[in-house]
Amino acid sequence: MRGFLHIFLILGLMVYSLSLSAQRTEKWCGEYIYYGSIYETPGLAKQKALERAQIKAVEEVFGLSVSQSNFTNVNNTNGNSSIDFTSIGGSDVNGEWIETIGEPEYEISVEGEFLVVKVKVCGRVREIVSAPIDFSAHLLRNGIEDKFEDYDFWEGDDLYLSFVSPVSGYLAVYLIDDDGEAYCLLPYSRMRNGVFDVRADKRYVLFSEKCAEGTLEKSLVDELYLTCDKDIEHNQVYIIFSPNKFTKVNDSDGGLDTTTELILPRHLNNQNFHKWLAACRKHDKDMRADKRIITIRKSII
Repeated sequence: MRGFLHIFLILGLMVYSLSLSAQRTEKWCGEYIYYGSIYETPGLAKQKALERAQIKAVEEVFGLSVSQSNFTNVNNTNGNSSIDFTSIGGSDVNGEWIETIGEPEYEISVEGEFLVVKVKVCGRVREIVSAPIDFSAHLLRNGIEDKFEDYDFWEGDDLYLSFVSPVSGYLAVYLIDDDGEAYCLLPYSRMRNGVFDVRADKRYVLFSEKCAEGTLEKSLVDELYLTCDKDIEHNQVYIIFSPNKFTKVNDSDGGLDTTTELILPRHLNNQNFHKWLAACRKHDKDMRADKRIITIRKSII
C-alpha cells in the first residue's frame, strides 16, 4: 500500500507540473502609436497608448479567439409569421500582460487635431488556457447601488465599489494617482492581517460603513473622499481578485494630510506596486487584475 501511495503521489506531481508548463510565458518588446484627441491630457493618452501596446503584444504572441453565435427568432402576429436571423461575433486575445520590464519610453507630438503618443515597451505576456473568473465590479459615485456606476468624479465625491464573485476568494483594491503613488484602499487600513476575504455570490459594497455587517466590520471600514490637486487628474484603480490566498504589498502608513485633515491610505510607489503584482501573477495563474481609469476634476466652488 505504501508503495502504491508513493507512485500515486509522483504521478500527481507530474500531472500538476505538466498543467503549469502548458501555460506559456513569453517576453515581448515593441511599440505602438496612439492617435488621441488634442483635448485629452498627455497623462491619459499615455495610459491608453500603453494599454493598447499591451493588447498588441498579447495578440502578436498568442493571437485572437474569434467566436460567432447565430440566433433565429420566429414572430407570429395576427397569423403572420416572420423569421429574424441574428449573428453576433466577437474576438478575445488568448493571453494577458503580466509584467512590464523597465520603464516605457514615450514620444508625444501634435499632428493637426490629434495628440500622437508613441510608446516603446518591453514586458512578459502569459497564455490564457482557461476562462478567467467572471467577477462583477462597479465603481460607484455618491451612491451604493450599481446604477451609480461612473468613471467621472468631482473633487469631494464619495467612491464606493460593489463586488460579486461566483467563487470565494481574496480581494485587494489599489489606486494609483497622477504622481505615481499607489494607495492601498483594500484591505482597510485597520485590518492587520493584510487580506480581505469574500464569500461566493455575496454582493459587497466596499468603503461604506452603512453596508458593513456587524459592529467590528463597521469599525474597520475606510470611507473614501476624493481629492484633486490639479484641474483634472486621471487615476487608475486596480481590482485584484484570486481564489487563492494572497496578502497586500508591503507599504507605508499614509499618515495625516495636513491640507485636508484627512487620513491617507497606506501607500508605496508605482514601480514597487507593479513589481509586487507581477510576482503575484507569476505564481498564481488564477489571479485577475482588472484596471479601471477614473477622472477627477477640480471643484469649481
